Amino acid sequence: MPIPFNQRSYQIFLSHSSKDKAVFADQLWMWLRDFAKVRVYYDRDAEASAIASQLAGAIGNSQSAIFVVSRNSSASGWVMDEYNTIHEEARQHGDKFRILGVRLDDAEPPALLKGAKLLEARDGVLTPDNAMLMLETLFGGGDPTSGKPVYFSRGWHDDDLGLAETVRTALIDCGFRLVCDWPTQESYDQQRIDRLIAGCGAFVAVLPARGENKTSKYVLREAVAAQHMGLPCLAIADKRVSIDPSWPFPSLSAPDSAARGALQDAYSEKLEDLSLAWRTPPAGQHVFVGSSDSSHRVLAPAHRMISRLTGLPVVVGRLVEGVDVPVEIAQKIRDAEFCIIDITNGNYKDIPDKINFALNSCIEAGIAMGAGRQVYLTCAGPDRSPPFMFRSAQVRYYQSELELVGHINWFCSRHRRLVLR
Repeated sequence: MPIPFNQRSYQIFLSHSSKDKAVFADQLWMWLRDFAKVRVYYDRDAEASAIASQLAGAIGNSQSAIFVVSRNSSASGWVMDEYNTIHEEARQHGDKFRILGVRLDDAEPPALLKGAKLLEARDGVLTPDNAMLMLETLFGGGDPTSGKPVYFSRGWHDDDLGLAETVRTALIDCGFRLVCDWPTQESYDQQRIDRLIAGCGAFVAVLPARGENKTSKYVLREAVAAQHMGLPCLAIADKRVSIDPSWPFPSLSAPDSAARGALQDAYSEKLEDLSLAWRTPPAGQHVFVGSSDSSHRVLAPAHRMISRLTGLPVVVGRLVEGVDVPVEIAQKIRDAEFCIIDITNGNYKDIPDKINFALNSCIEAGIAMGAGRQVYLTCAGPDRSPPFMFRSAQVRYYQSELELVGHINWFCSRHRRLVLR
């Protein structure tokens, strides 16, 4: 029986020729595992007989695939078998099962990768830029900058798709940006969902049918939570769902026709009211990124990846403007969903390790901690004792830009949201 997508053990299936292990695949696997904190299926120590028996099951227990493309893989029977099995996964799950290729030489990629992103790692070197593209391709969402953010609660069964898609297009036409929890999350976490809802200015639910005139208990819980937060709410129920008059949020039955125009005609006034009632979220509107002069150059290329992974725009402390810049920066920190702050010192040389950190960045981190914002600290160089107030914050030290990219992916994975297009 197929494993539900959100219950799969591996986020990535790594396909490669055994001849490319030492050249590239080993290093890629260790970077994904140790720095990016991604669960990867990799047959590093498996016997050939075990690989044969585990292959289909491992692919069916993964949410995406990376192909290491080379002349070696083109000649490998194992890799060809993996191509065929993954092709079937992609056919069944569409965009949900994402595929990416990394080419080591001049080998032609297989037909399965036609239209998929193909990264270059000639001579077995994965650059930081390509690492960011890899993570963004496999785990990134839609554009997080356009439209008013609205939390869109819906079911993810195949039978839920029709009405949910109709409502989605109607909301986008009204200028909303639709935010959801990622359907690939391992488990339902109420705190995570509540944080996502609180970062939006309104709430819309599509109440799916779950038999006996009932609907999803999860969608109902989210609607009640949004109502308690004081968000403007609107729920549209599948025709097979009986609306309970005791629900503390406004609920409407879907029109007889599921067509997009029919929904807009039936509820144009309700959608307009929702747009007018939308409010600016009190917090969770962006990711704040702070850095010193030297580390800004390293972090700047990662801003797009951060935005795509989290579904949030990025505010850079160094680029904040206003009449009183320190006050503006402090407010941006307080309004953030979370902060990534690099405390690398690059301005003053020959400073003892005990105080070898960027002063302004440490001040930004202190403001974030005082405001109760989640803050992630990074720093170039060897591990060392951070400033006293940050010793519980687990500073992530890095020796290369590639390691920093991995750390950032781990930070962002804890704050992912899906922006529907």
